[in-house]
Amino acid sequence: MKSGKTTILLTLFLIFTWIAGPALAATTRIVVKPFTIEAEEPYPFLEKGIFKMLFSRLQIPGTSRPMLETDPEAGTADYVLTGNILIFGEGISTDARLVDAKTGAPVLSFNRLGETKGDALAHVNMLADEIKSEVLGITSGAKAAPQATEQPAVEDQARIRGEEPTATLWRSQTFDEGIISLALADVTGDGRNETVIASRSSMTLMTREGKALKKIAAFETGMNLEILTVDAGDINGNKKAEIYLTCIDQRTKRPSSLVVEWNGTGFTTLMDNDSRLFRVMETKTRGTLLFGQTPRDKDKMLDGQVSQLSWQGNALVESPYKLPGEATLYSFTFGDVMNNGSEAIITLTLDGRIEVFSDDGRMAWKSPEGYGGSANYLEYKGYLYNRNDGFQMSRFFLQQRLFVADLDGDGKNSLIVVKNVDEAGVLKKTRFFSKGIILSLAWDEMGLAPEGRTRSFPGYFSDYTIGDMDNDGKQELVFAISRSEGMVGQRNTSRLYSQDRIAKNAGEFY
Repeated sequence: MKSGKTTILLTLFLIFTWIAGPALAATTRIVVKPFTIEAEEPYPFLEKGIFKMLFSRLQIPGTSRPMLETDPEAGTADYVLTGNILIFGEGISTDARLVDAKTGAPVLSFNRLGETKGDALAHVNMLADEIKSEVLGITSGAKAAPQATEQPAVEDQARIRGEEPTATLWRSQTFDEGIISLALADVTGDGRNETVIASRSSMTLMTREGKALKKIAAFETGMNLEILTVDAGDINGNKKAEIYLTCIDQRTKRPSSLVVEWNGTGFTTLMDNDSRLFRVMETKTRGTLLFGQTPRDKDKMLDGQVSQLSWQGNALVESPYKLPGEATLYSFTFGDVMNNGSEAIITLTLDGRIEVFSDDGRMAWKSPEGYGGSANYLEYKGYLYNRNDGFQMSRFFLQQRLFVADLDGDGKNSLIVVKNVDEAGVLKKTRFFSKGIILSLAWDEMGLAPEGRTRSFPGYFSDYTIGDMDNDGKQELVFAISRSEGMVGQRNTSRLYSQDRIAKNAGEFY
């Protein structure tokens, strides 16, 4: 009798072990990558605190085990956790993603906004709770009130401090390449603006739908061509904006530019191998204008004639356009920046000084400090000679765009200008931008003075524009931020941002 009971118990134990054993032994392994902190200053204590907190919360014996990327068993992980924390003023935004380690498919997306930097740790605690409940099946007490999960793009509703109404900041998903130039225009002819972004080798047409930025199509420039700038505007008058790709042939170092147009399913090339640089400019008084310039093969590459271009048949014809001082294709704009009813020309010198010229061509003001700062350049044979390689290539750095606009709707125009901080200093062939801002400058009896600015962003403002990106009938400031671990020009990542105004009296820039 005793032997029979023992046999039954042993059988039940073996069955239980066979069914439950794998489940008991299966510990979920999660690779936790250090969270990226985007802020004006480093926060090493916050980064370490977040990392330790995640390891502590996700270390559940018999259920889950967090590990580093360098762990010998990281290759057998089930999931990978990554995150990003954006600190803007006193506010904070925490984004995180848990993906399947084998397929890369997203398993959990997380986004929270906070009023103080300290909210980051509360966000991490919420994130750990969500992973426990949604992925590991563990109930860990009351959950935080549900919020919208991350879309490819998230509207942060960031609070930018200032006396004027706060600005709403939107940001896109991260792009695994540097955005070197951007444009807004109705490319497809549907009455809505699309967003055009360009890397060195390709151009992508995208549309903003609610909070998301979605890809429509892409265009590759082909071998040996690198994009310098992208512009868009309806110059030929067919109700669709052409895309003007200023490209450089890396074999000759000379322009070989393209003009393409949307045909409903892709792009038709209207012109290629053009020897000019292009720039499209939106004006209040004269509509959308196209300008061009052919660079010279010497140190002062852009001291030649700037021309306004217009389509005649299949060709772009030139009309000389007189500019004051040493203005070039990439360093001028015009508009009623003095708010006196007359149209001034505003230029940005190669060393970053703003110059304002009245409509009769006289200089009305020149800034005592520098603005702008670009990593874009043209190359030419310099004066340095190497016996093996011949004359060495030198770089002619370009400048950033300028805009005259009334972003806050108060009826007064301001000059909108970027200011990137170059840490490379006296290095003539290198630019290394550590941070940047966009400023709004207002005219008074003394000249142009800062009236407001965006928050300072780590990285490099590679390009910016003003337009209705989300098609809500209102103008926004749209800009691209690129970041890299090394000098500008290396492989980097980037994001698009937009905000509906520039907060006034937003403090000094450090």
